[in-house]
Amino acid sequence: MTTFLHTSDWQLGMTRRFLNDGSDDFAKARLDAVRRMADIVRERGCSFVVVCGDVFDSNQVAPATVSRALGAMRSIPAPVYLLPGNHDAFNDATVYRHPRFTSHKPDNVVVVADSRPIAAADGVELVGAPFFEREPDGNPLHDVLAGLEPMTVGVRILLGHGAVDRLAQQSESPSRLSFDLLQAAVDDGRASYIALGDKHSFQQVDAAGRILYSGTPEATAFREPDPGWVAVVDIDPLGVRVDKVRTGAWTFAEPEEESLHCRDDVLNLLSRLKTMRDKDRCVLRLTVSGLITLAELDELHAGLEHESHLFASLDCDLSALHATAEGALGFDQFTGFAAETVAVLRETLAQGGDDARTAQGALSLLLSLSREDGHAL
Repeated sequence: MTTFLHTSDWQLGMTRRFLNDGSDDFAKARLDAVRRMADIVRERGCSFVVVCGDVFDSNQVAPATVSRALGAMRSIPAPVYLLPGNHDAFNDATVYRHPRFTSHKPDNVVVVADSRPIAAADGVELVGAPFFEREPDGNPLHDVLAGLEPMTVGVRILLGHGAVDRLAQQSESPSRLSFDLLQAAVDDGRASYIALGDKHSFQQVDAAGRILYSGTPEATAFREPDPGWVAVVDIDPLGVRVDKVRTGAWTFAEPEEESLHCRDDVLNLLSRLKTMRDKDRCVLRLTVSGLITLAELDELHAGLEHESHLFASLDCDLSALHATAEGALGFDQFTGFAAETVAVLRETLAQGGDDARTAQGALSLLLSLSREDGHAL
């Protein structure tokens, strides 16, 4: 029995401009995930690590990213096999040929730059299908499969990158992978296990668990159903067992639309935001609809503004949330010209139409300004 760690899509060097002031923390988290792999390798007795594409987010990453990546990989007490993917393709501009990488690459790191078999452990063979360009005419793994003969002894692990056609939304991409070809390869003995990258969520592709996406070890975006894991694989000629092990610390959350209709609804939403954990590692996107008073809207704005400084990023779409001046408290504090303005804006809001949204915003701003000043305008 041989145990190894399967991971992919580290996307080192990825940036996220929408983060408040957490871009450095986001980059560090991706390296921390690699360091957690070192602990997993020790604890689980992994003989080697395979990284199935997109180790780096591009071939033009910053020098510090390369240096820190190599330092993190050096901490892994086992050979680490890096398969170039579409983001870090092994072309003339590849980061893997740059002196910054080649001069400081630790001895345990191996770039899988071709499809020649690699003896990774006793009786275990790796065969990789690296990308040589970002958008190839076909998937390199298909060519590799066409040239393989079934194994009679030992274990063969294939390393690939790309979207499997049965799972891909853009199934017409030239680099898509054919599920039928992959399934045939594990059925006829050309592959004992196919380790895949490209999909950022952990997902078993076939019924037997021999074709698998490990997903990214740290979340990168919304619409990733299950990121933040690695696969620890036990394999021998008779079978495969996969354990899903947590590495991620960040979350990208997009809950169902909130519908607000009274002050209790507003307070309930703000209370839930207040009690959320690990906000500095959470990118939250809210959509809010409903009908509340302007005073309640002002209270919501104030609460969201406070919480926005605590989250890595908090984006709230209020375009479907409407407010009414009826029942709104606080307008009797205004005098003179301000009171006249409030009266006009409230009438415009009550009439509805294209100008109502502008009036709503203006009234909310007046309430907010009076609250910050601590006295009536």
